[in-house]
Amino acid sequence: SRWRIKIFATDSQETTLALARRNTYTSAFLDYFRDLDPLRFFEQTEHGYQLSPLLKNLIFFGKHNFWHDLCFVRLDLLLYRQSLLKASVSRQQHVLEQMSRSLKPGGYLVFPRADAPLLAGFPYQQMGEGVPIYQQVKPEAADQVSSTPPVQKLERKESLIETMQDLLSIPFPQGTKSLEPLSCEDRSALSSVRSSLDVVFHLAPTGIVIIDHRYQILTSNRTADKLLTPLIHDEKHKDLFHVVPGLPYTQVRTALDQVLREGTSQTLPEVELTVSGGGNGRVLSFTISLMPTQIEKPPQVVLYICDTTELTVLKKIQSQQTALLQEQQLAISHLAQKYSSLQSAHERLSEISAVLLAEYQRIDALLKATQEAREQAEQQIEQLLEEIRVLGEEQ
Repeated sequence: SRWRIKIFATDSQETTLALARRNTYTSAFLDYFRDLDPLRFFEQTEHGYQLSPLLKNLIFFGKHNFWHDLCFVRLDLLLYRQSLLKASVSRQQHVLEQMSRSLKPGGYLVFPRADAPLLAGFPYQQMGEGVPIYQQVKPEAADQVSSTPPVQKLERKESLIETMQDLLSIPFPQGTKSLEPLSCEDRSALSSVRSSLDVVFHLAPTGIVIIDHRYQILTSNRTADKLLTPLIHDEKHKDLFHVVPGLPYTQVRTALDQVLREGTSQTLPEVELTVSGGGNGRVLSFTISLMPTQIEKPPQVVLYICDTTELTVLKKIQSQQTALLQEQQLAISHLAQKYSSLQSAHERLSEISAVLLAEYQRIDALLKATQEAREQAEQQIEQLLEEIRVLGEEQ
């Protein structure tokens, strides 16, 4: 067949993906396909139903989030089921632009009915009244297709201008809101700039996290997610200290407060995500700066994160080697002092030995002289005794 079909099944939660990979469905689920002869696509098993091998081989499961991750490209059909009504305007704008870039010209978008007004100003044509299927049209045909009131276009334009102003830190004049609605060409140019900035942001080798004045994480790139993993995903608690386990609260909180209070940058060269606190044990370098925003908006802080684990380990090894070298030098100095003392003692012993030797020689000579005198005295005594004996015999 000339058709090359791939189906990308994505979700932002691993638990949902794990459930989908099990490939197990109930008969109640098959009721959704009763008009399409579901047994063409499913096979019955002892545990229920599963996708046929032909269809299963076309599906690729993976984790993806339009807010954090790079968009797909040249999709023929995109089915988006999560509502954006409760998201911020900037988040809505970003996700919708990501979806628009993901589709190839003429591609189709299946979008929640309740969220349909959010597509106003984007180059989509609804396929039928009440049908939540939209076809992406060429930019030059968008003005003919769109029936959005100018007020709604102006609101979308203001949101886009604010987003670009925050991102590029360009001080637009006060009269910006009175400008005419953006044309498709201008919107396409801004979208292209935003797309380029998104690529730079997400693929940057340095981790980047942007938080608001309440420490709530607004966005982060892939490098930051990798360095700070494992992250705790909780819809109720999105503050930095709750999402990132093992983060030293006092050290980082003090630096953040100083940046928010004084507007100066702070650098924390060694921030350890402690294992005991649930962290990954990495040692990171944090550079914290105030992000330029409009005056009327709450301040935002950007954190630039680098992995300094290996550098810290090398510094510790170098410090240990330096300490060991100093200990060796002290030991050598101590041994040199001991050697000098021993050498002095040896010289003193040599002098004493020389004196003792001389005294020994004197005493030895005296002993020899005494021995000789004794021998002479004994000979004289023997002679006298012999003479006395002879005289006694004569008498």
